[in-house]
Order: sequence, then structure tokens, then C-alpha cells
Amino acid sequence: MSRLILLSMMLFSFITAITAQNHLSELPADHDAPELIKPDVILPEIPKTTPDLPRYPNALKNSFTLNKQSQGEVLDSLIYSTGTELIKEIFTFTAEGNIEEQTIQKQNPQTLAWDNSSRNSYTYDDEGRLEIRLLEEWSADSSKWINSWLYTNSYDAQGNVIYYLLQYWDDQDMVFKNNNRYFYNYNDQNKLISYGNQRWSTDLQDWVKEWQSSYTFNNDLISSSLYEYWDISTGEYLSANRQTYQYTNSWKKEYILVETWNKTTQSWTNSRQNFYTYDENDHLSLYEYQIWYNDQWENSQRQEFIFTAENLLLSFKILYWDSNNQEWVYNNAQIYTYDENGYLSELIKQRWGSSQSWINDLRETYTFDSTGYFIGKQSQSWDENLSDWLNKGLYTYTRNTNNQILSFLYQTWDTGNNTWVNSVLETYEYTPGGHLSYYNVSQWGGSDWQPYFSPVFFNYDEIIRTTYYCAELTAYYHSVTGISDRENTPRVFSLYQNYPNPFNPATSIEYRLSRGGFVTIRVYNTLGQEVAVLVNQNKTAGKHSVTFDAGHLSSGMYIYKMSVDERIISVKKMMLLR
Repeated sequence: MSRLILLSMMLFSFITAITAQNHLSELPADHDAPELIKPDVILPEIPKTTPDLPRYPNALKNSFTLNKQSQGEVLDSLIYSTGTELIKEIFTFTAEGNIEEQTIQKQNPQTLAWDNSSRNSYTYDDEGRLEIRLLEEWSADSSKWINSWLYTNSYDAQGNVIYYLLQYWDDQDMVFKNNNRYFYNYNDQNKLISYGNQRWSTDLQDWVKEWQSSYTFNNDLISSSLYEYWDISTGEYLSANRQTYQYTNSWKKEYILVETWNKTTQSWTNSRQNFYTYDENDHLSLYEYQIWYNDQWENSQRQEFIFTAENLLLSFKILYWDSNNQEWVYNNAQIYTYDENGYLSELIKQRWGSSQSWINDLRETYTFDSTGYFIGKQSQSWDENLSDWLNKGLYTYTRNTNNQILSFLYQTWDTGNNTWVNSVLETYEYTPGGHLSYYNVSQWGGSDWQPYFSPVFFNYDEIIRTTYYCAELTAYYHSVTGISDRENTPRVFSLYQNYPNPFNPATSIEYRLSRGGFVTIRVYNTLGQEVAVLVNQNKTAGKHSVTFDAGHLSSGMYIYKMSVDERIISVKKMMLLR
């Protein structure tokens, strides 16, 4: 049975790739859910241990997604090589644009014919929510499809997924049998308050609980989380660990306490605690991490940040606690420099030396085109003997008029000949509608380019989003005339990231509705104060967009939230840079 469970877990990623029910925010550390179809609810964001480092404006965004100006191209198939096999994936879609069937075939090296391998079939309810996925394997002996796995979702009246059931096909009894399931519970505000796992016991012919995570809220923020495991001997959930959260007035985490349950003393025992300090512009300036050791808190790690008023990170330093000398000791640092447009121009990485001073380690310089798209990077390493920077790597991008990447060339420095030497080359081609149609990656063999296998992220209209590990990928499409039903009646509620982002002073926000309803889109500052109402009226099903003009607002981070019929659909962030 363990082999079957492992197989099922490997297949989860494809479900998450094609479902639009993905509005579940990051859960607290140590309580990550398996790769599941996410409930269509919003959990408040739990920031990561360290903040995101600067994101290059429009940089490195692999523009493989559908060009927003294009319509009328439907994906038929993908062909790619894994190095040992040539694989074809064939797709069909419903009129609403949901994936209906995915068939995987492998080319026979002797006959060059395409042989069936596996097939996924998808069924949706009247609201366009994924109800059933059936996985079948091709039997060459009997020349027919054989059932393998069945995945079923159940929803409540509000559209929240409440059960995710996995069943495997029993060849002997010719029936699907229970394997395991995940359950979800919500409060009156449709917030996820608990989820967990149960496995099917063939001996008991009943579901056996395994674990669950539960949450309490203070307004829209998680105030605590609890992880419990099921004890068969006592017939109850037993505590394992819990986390308690505190936040600033601007919704940012300020303190996290992690505790574990001590079975011997039957009490909670401290494990670790995190502290977060912010500057006058509400940017993270200090993070400290402590562990519970010998019945007292002991320092472990410290991170220091310096931001500009425009939220550009200038420096990032990591320190570790020296328990012998009872003092903080520097470990490494990163220094950032920006050009007049606010684009990252230089990054220097340093390490703390035995001479109690900073020693250069690596330098990266960045190049952007006139529209702000990333087109190049050069890396250099520090030579302590020469006290100088030495070339290391050169990254060069070319783009088309739609700013989609056409090629990426990575070169290394030949110190003997003082010249750049080819290393890896990626090339891309696109359809007239802006879809990725061809991808190739090669490695320089000294005299010519040779196949080189690398991951490539493929995104088809947000319906199929997955990563393929290959040296070459070809995508085939067919054209349709007019505006398809898929564009007119999307089967889910979706709020998309504003574009451009960062912006100054206006940006566009696109959203889609599976049915008509009363829509509100409100904008808040980081203090939680409402600064704009962009939409507050009934809207019909379909695709819509609204423009947010922030000409009267100051630079900084803003949050926008969409609700449909008073139900929160999604919350996203955007950055205003003046």
C-alpha cells in the first residue's frame, strides 16, 4: 500500500496545477498541508522567516503565459524529451475552458509510433469546481485503459471543499477502494479553522484519524495554530506542537512562539520564538530567533535589514550567537545598489573574516532595457591575493516586442584566454497569440551545442501550470474564431495580480467571475486603513478589469481585496514606487 500512496502523492501536483481553487495562503511552518486542491478561502498571510529580497522590476519573469492581448488559441498537445523517452501530452478542454482530459503517450523507439501510457479525466460540478479526477493506465496486453486512482472532492453550500478522497482500483474485486482522505472545516466567515488526514482501515472497515491542524483567529489574522495526532490507544487527538502569533497594527507579524507538548509533564514546553522589529516606514529592520535550551531562552540567529523609504533593500546581514563569548557574531552580508529608476544595479555578497572585518565574496551587476525588463547579469568573484574582482559568469537575455524571452545565454570566464566561453543556451519561440510554442536548451560541448536537460515552467492561460524537465519542448495549438465561451464565462472567481507592478501612478487589476454577483474591490494601506474603493456594484459573469490611480497616495505597499456577495475571494499586494 505504501507504494500506491507514494504514487498518489506524486500525482497531486498536476491537480494543483490545473485547478483554480488555489487561494489558500501559506500555512504556518511545520504544518504544511500535502499538495492538495486548496479550498477557495483566504487565510491571512504568515510571513516567512525572512522577507523577500528585492524583486527585480519586471525581471526574470518568464513570459511564457498567454499574452493579455491575445485570444483564440487552444492548446492541443505538448511533446518533450526526458533524455530517455519522448513524451506527448494531449489535452482537451470543456467549452468553459477547464481541462477535460489529458492523455500521456510515449514514442516507441522501434516503430516511432505513439503508445498510450496514462490518462487523466476530469469532471466538474455546475459551478465549475473540480469534482472528480480519474487516472487510468494503458494496458498493452489487453489494449484498453485500466482504472488506477480516483480523486473526489466534496463541497459545502458555500463552495468550500470539505473532503478530498483518494481511492485506488482493486483489480481483483474490480472496484475502487478507499485509501485516505483529507477533511476541512470552516467557521461562519468561511475561514478554514481545521484540516486533517484520515486513512482507511481494511481491518476495521472504517476511517482512522491520523492528524489535524486547527487555527484560531483574531479578526482576519491567525492568532494560534495547533497540530495534533490521533492516538489509537486513547481514541483521541493528542497535542504535538502549537504556535502563537502577535502582529503589529499594520498586520505584520511581530512575535511567534512555538511550543511542543511534553508527554511526561503533560504541559507545553517552549521550543523557539521569533521577534520582528520594523523601522519608521514599517519595513522589517531586525529579526531575532531564539531556542529554548536548559530551561531558558538562548539566542540563535539575528538578521539585520536596512530599507529605503521606497522599500528598496539596501543591506541584509546575518549574525549567529557565540554562546562561549555571549555575543553576536557576523556571518555574511548582502549589499544592494539601485539606479535612478529604482532597478537593482549591483549586489555584493560578503562574509565576516577572522580579522573581524567584511571580506568580499561575490558581485553581481544587472542590466535592464529602457522599459525596465531584465536583460543581463554579470557575476564576479573576489580574489583576496589580487584584491580585485575576477569575472565568473555572464547572463544575457534577448526579448521580443512583447518583452517575452527569446534567448538566454550563460557564459563562463576563461582566465587563460581572457574571454567569455559559451556554457548554456536557451531559446524560445511563441505563437502569434503569445503562447510558448518551442523551447530548447543546449550545453556547449567545445565545438558545438549539445542537448542539456533543464526545468522549464509552462503556463497555458493559468489552466495548465507545470514544470517540465527536458532539453526540448514543442507545444501545438489550434485557433478558434471569435471570443470563446472560455473567455466569457470562467468557471471560478479569480483576482489577478495588478499590472504593472510596481506602478506609478496607475495600474490595472483584472478579475473574473464564474457567475454574476455583488463585487467589491477595496484598497488598504499597511495600517489597514481603506484608501480606495475600486468596485462596489453588481457585475455579470465574465472577465473584468479596473484601473487604480494612486496619484494622490505616497509610495509604499498597498493591499487590495476582492469580495463577491460579501465572501472574500482573494487578497493581494501591490507596490507604488514614485
